[in-house]
Amino acid sequence: GNTTDITRALEYMGLLDIAREFFLFMSRQQSPDGSFRVRHHPETLYYEMWGYNLWGWAKHYALTRDEAFLRAVYPGVRRAMAWQAATVSRDPLGLWTPATVADDAFLKDCRQTGQHVWGLIGLRSAIKLAQAMGDEADVAQFEAQYARFRAAFEALLARQTAQTGGYIPPALERTTAGN
Repeated sequence: GNTTDITRALEYMGLLDIAREFFLFMSRQQSPDGSFRVRHHPETLYYEMWGYNLWGWAKHYALTRDEAFLRAVYPGVRRAMAWQAATVSRDPLGLWTPATVADDAFLKDCRQTGQHVWGLIGLRSAIKLAQAMGDEADVAQFEAQYARFRAAFEALLARQTAQTGGYIPPALERTTAGN
């Protein structure tokens, strides 16, 4: 799991103030460019962290309807979405670039399925946060980003599942193996 999963458990136990502080802490950890990076490895992109954080913020707001929390994290949502748009625009497939770190599936230098699924979750979460803010321009922009990313993801996934007989492998390219 990850710290967002743990924090979600705290919310379900009624420890909303602790969860709120964690999510606000994560908003302060966001890089100025809108990405989320591990401090000791700033060169490494853990794309799933991007999705974890947006999902965490959206679910916390959905559980609490804490308007002050929403207003506090929303500037980070906009930065995250700008970073995502810029990052995928540089990729020829319109996706996250190949992973630079081997994960628990021992995959490196390829697009990882799980990271892209977390990207989709993050995009949907950003849409929900924009809707909660009542910002129709952001909703439209974020929905368009989601549609482009999902179409690109599904195209690459279809090529992989054609090779696997239908199962979804941990990598979106180069191999159908993994841990």
